[in-house]
Amino acid sequence: MDRKPHRLEVVRYEYDGKDIVIKQIKALDEKGKYIKFVKLEKVMPYLSKMPITFKQYESKGGL
Repeated sequence: MDRKPHRLEVVRYEYDGKDIVIKQIKALDEKGKYIKFVKLEKVMPYLSKMPITFKQYESKGGL
């Protein structure tokens, strides 16, 4: 069975108070299960078309 990406989750990013810089993003299936880490440049066209969540930001040392 081939699972198709249903949602993207940003797991590592930096926030400087003005801009968010995405460092790592993963694809999840419709049940929220991990499929694989993806290259941002490959998913750029889909960012406005797919649901995206951000992992909780931790300011200590960043993510």
